[in-house]
Amino acid sequence: MGSETRKKSPTLGAQFKKSLDALMKTLSSCQPFFIRCIKPNEFKKPMMFDRELCVRQLRYSGMMETIRIRRAGYPIRHTFKEFVDRYRLLLAGVPPSHRCDCRVATTSIAAAVLGSTDYQLG
Repeated sequence: MGSETRKKSPTLGAQFKKSLDALMKTLSSCQPFFIRCIKPNEFKKPMMFDRELCVRQLRYSGMMETIRIRRAGYPIRHTFKEFVDRYRLLLAGVPPSHRCDCRVATTSIAAAVLGSTDYQLG
């Protein structure tokens, strides 16, 4: 008889590694500020979501306070250099941050893109 052609099911370690690799690819494609991992249930069962447990974890980790602060209008702040590096492509003629006065460039970008005075520099 020939060798067995049946595929082996992936081990738990292999599944975890694949899941972690997918997470790392997702994280490298964006700019997260922090990551919080929460357990969806105490029984480690799939497709089971304990709402109260998740809310307790979010409160304990300070996430609810962070959300409240963001909703109140205190967003994440960028330095002038970071702002120019990130948004200079929105306005033609703005050089890289190491070749310009970043405060002046930030003012130009904000005025051109936002158009209103509903922002504050500082």
